[in-house]
Amino acid sequence: MMKKFITKTIVTLLFAVGITACSSDYFDVNTPSGTVQPEQLRMSDLLAPVIHSTLEGQRSGELAFGNYVQNFVSQGGGAAGETEAAGLWNQVYLFILPNLKVIKEKSVAQNAPHFGAVADILTAINLGIATDTWDNIPFSQASLGLDNLSPAFDTQEQIYTQIFTLLDGAIAALQGPDDSGISVGNEDLIYRGNLDKWLRAAYTIKARYQLHLVNKGVT
Repeated sequence: MMKKFITKTIVTLLFAVGITACSSDYFDVNTPSGTVQPEQLRMSDLLAPVIHSTLEGQRSGELAFGNYVQNFVSQGGGAAGETEAAGLWNQVYLFILPNLKVIKEKSVAQNAPHFGAVADILTAINLGIATDTWDNIPFSQASLGLDNLSPAFDTQEQIYTQIFTLLDGAIAALQGPDDSGISVGNEDLIYRGNLDKWLRAAYTIKARYQLHLVNKGVT
């Protein structure tokens, strides 16, 4: 009897010590202890993931479109289903546009227009892919996080206007000086920091989307 009493007492004491030892934020499971805050990130930390997500989003979309046009078929029945294009949506709105927004804000704060120009070109690329896939899409109210969980959809005409604005701004920035001392380097998975190639890319993408407007009644 005494042995059981002692055992219960020890268990109770251990439980009490364990409870009181917990910090006040112990159950704050939605805030991982290793989370890096936006202000701690460098632009170079975000560029490579953004480029990877851009390519991954396109791959996901092409898997779905390939089914519709019958470019391929899986013998084992494993071809992407019609919902596969959701992968493109997730990449654009969860991983690409929010991070590009952070890069752009940092480039302005650090007076690094060349880095900002690369971000603008990537934004234009992803907006173009998204609007060509879904027509009207969120942008002007997108990437606001919890501040706006139901962003309005911009028309495709508005998106195309924004694409040209982004590309024109990037072209002007890349042709101008950058005294920030912050250069685009190997985190650039496409051109490895070659800004001349980014400039040519901006002109090429602009020409591509201008061709989309041929015979569309747009001047």
